[in-house]
Amino acid sequence: MGSVPVHSVPADRLPSGLLVAEHIVGRDDLLADLETRVGSGSTGGPPLLLLADAGMGKSRLLEYAVERARAEGLWVLEGRAVDGEATEGYRSLKEAIGRFDIESGCQPGDQLWVTWQSALRALTLTPDSAVGLAEELIRFLRAASRRVSILLVLDDLQWSDPDELAALGYLVDNQAAHGARLLLSSRTADLAPALERLLDRRVIVARNVPPLSAEAVTAMVRDCLRVDAVDPALLDFVRSRAAGSPFAVEELLAGLMRSGVLVREPTTNADTAGRWVVDGPRLRTVAPPTVAASVHRRLAALSPDARAIVQAAAVLGHEFDWRFLGAMTSLDERAVAAGLRAAADAGLIIDDNHGGGLRFRHALTRDEVVRGLLAPERRALARVALDLLRDSPDGSAAHGDLALALAEDAGDIGTWREVLLHIGLAAADRGALGSAVRSLRPLLPLPAAAVALAEVQGRRGDHRGVREAAEPILGSLPDDDVSVHRIRVALVRAAIAAGDLDQAEADLRHLPERPGTRDPARDVLAALIRLGQGDLTGAMTLAAPVAEDATLAPDLRCEALDILGRAGRTFDVALGAKWFEQALAVAESAGDPHARARALHELGTIDLFDNLRVDRLEAARTLALEIGDPHTIAHADFHLAEAYAARSETLPARRSADRAIDLAARIGSPVLGWAWLTTARTYAHERDEPAMEAAIARARATAGSEAPAIEAGIAGRVRAIRALFGADRAAALAHLDTAADLLAGLPGHHFPHWGLWALLRSTEASLTTADEERVRGAAGADTRSNRALLAAAVAVRAGRDGDRDTATTGFAEAETTLRGYESIDWLVHLSRWTAL
Repeated sequence: MGSVPVHSVPADRLPSGLLVAEHIVGRDDLLADLETRVGSGSTGGPPLLLLADAGMGKSRLLEYAVERARAEGLWVLEGRAVDGEATEGYRSLKEAIGRFDIESGCQPGDQLWVTWQSALRALTLTPDSAVGLAEELIRFLRAASRRVSILLVLDDLQWSDPDELAALGYLVDNQAAHGARLLLSSRTADLAPALERLLDRRVIVARNVPPLSAEAVTAMVRDCLRVDAVDPALLDFVRSRAAGSPFAVEELLAGLMRSGVLVREPTTNADTAGRWVVDGPRLRTVAPPTVAASVHRRLAALSPDARAIVQAAAVLGHEFDWRFLGAMTSLDERAVAAGLRAAADAGLIIDDNHGGGLRFRHALTRDEVVRGLLAPERRALARVALDLLRDSPDGSAAHGDLALALAEDAGDIGTWREVLLHIGLAAADRGALGSAVRSLRPLLPLPAAAVALAEVQGRRGDHRGVREAAEPILGSLPDDDVSVHRIRVALVRAAIAAGDLDQAEADLRHLPERPGTRDPARDVLAALIRLGQGDLTGAMTLAAPVAEDATLAPDLRCEALDILGRAGRTFDVALGAKWFEQALAVAESAGDPHARARALHELGTIDLFDNLRVDRLEAARTLALEIGDPHTIAHADFHLAEAYAARSETLPARRSADRAIDLAARIGSPVLGWAWLTTARTYAHERDEPAMEAAIARARATAGSEAPAIEAGIAGRVRAIRALFGADRAAALAHLDTAADLLAGLPGHHFPHWGLWALLRSTEASLTTADEERVRGAAGADTRSNRALLAAAVAVRAGRDGDRDTATTGFAEAETTLRGYESIDWLVHLSRWTAL
């Protein structure tokens, strides 16, 4: 599905909200047709009539055609009919023809100016007949077409007067005589008989502009918000209410923004735009003034009974069960049916499937009807509806959003809490972590909500979020309470995610081991701590039995497989990939999006080590954004930054690092210092020392418990690279020696430049057998770059020893290995220069 920019759409044609799509999406076939018709190498074909319901984007398509036509050098004459009894005749033709001088630059004294003025006078004066006027227009258009191809665009012809449509019909019949191309549009439901006759005679071609598909609505929401992933709850809300209308998509988003539900988060990084987030458990919109006025006019025209039925239906939601309306309005079935018919005739509601399913024509219509109710009216109707839901076989909680809205409107705080807790727990169970947080947080300090929220925040890696949920209730519950155990598990997870392993161990001690019994969840937590401490063997020993036990919960097994993969990839990239593939398979089989996002992310790190592809990292980030997993988002952004930096693509690297910095600062993630380090690395590639040093200072300031590893990174990942780009190999080796010394105290810590250290040892000093063995046994030695550069280092040593064949073979092997990366020419050239 493609898209095209719509920057040229005039402001007076855009919706009233601020969230407007930058591109036309989901209209590939129509755009291709329009491109063909306005192309400079085409005659345009027969007149084209775009037919669409209101809000489907026909006017925006015409604007696109106008922009393309002007780019092709055509003169474009565009006009638009307008609604209203006092509208003057020939309105769209007057507007189109009246702007010819502006479009063409034609000046008095030109013969074409005289012809144009004659046509303009014929339009301004009351014509004797439509045919006579049309003949005058034909003379003008024919004269203009001899200079430049003409495109006549007439929009919203459902509001044209009969005389104008008669003149237009004559122009259509005599297109060969004047040579202008014609693009027309009308609303389908209000198609004028004159246009129907032209269609019946097949002298014009009609193209329907259908509702957008669900995929296109998703793409449009992303485009409006300028993001690459959107909260699923927001997407469901827009898709269910927009009915495929581009106008409705934009207005729904703008309405959510006006009502304060859709907000942009503040950012800690001035270079990064804040994310759009849904603030609160209930999505609601505010209709723009034009929509509100239209709704109130239609309501006022209904009978009192019909109006009461529409108001009751609006309380039930965008889609409603009409069988509730009798009890809500105290009207019998016949009166309800008559009221619904009157509302349908007024364009307020429609029957979607002719099987009893009714909904408001637009979600904004429903929202404005509700807004028009007084608070006592809304409360009374909501109470009756809530009672009816309670009496339904599955109860009120099963009706989710509707029950929540009714409970809120009815002022029934007990039911509201019950339903919101049900929604939050269901979201947590299906892995929609962001939705779960939004539902559970308003219920604090309710113990059940606090426990569930702490667990969700632990899964999200949000250390502060866990503390916020857990601390108020920990002291109020006995230590042996099962809820306390669940909260302490969440605290351990959060401390691990924050890189505070001492705190994690302390919290783990509150989860005592039971002699003679196995606690897989505790084993996984202990394995995560061992992994963070560099005890890879201990971590794998604890995780392996959990990973192999198919009777355990899939999310627990995925976490154990993740630990095995992270430990395994340190020395064997292929082994790590195998574990991550298993984790992905288990996650997909269980339908767990949270575990799937993390497995995709870890597979993306394998790509980072082995080929520098970014597709799996991007996929992991998108999924994590959709489900609300900030821990995975921050790590994916950091690793994307690392991949782009390794490819020497510094701008996308900094964009990704900026996103990681902003999010890590908000959730307390240790990724923060590493993302600043990657930023420094990009400036090293650009030889921008002031910016590099500023980023190094930020990395040190935010390193926290990662300080020793960050210092090794400053020396080996940043300063060494800067020295190499400055052609100072001796300084580069000195920095790498510093990094190697620091890494001696960091067992299990991955370092990407062991091979580079070996290569510089071979050229600037002497690569000993001990050096070679150290590199082969180091964490990260199995990555492609370390293998390749170590091979080059051994080749240099062989060459210096006079073994030309071994040296030649070694250099060839090193370059072939490096070529397995995407976009790595800079490193190939750097390794050649270093070796030479």
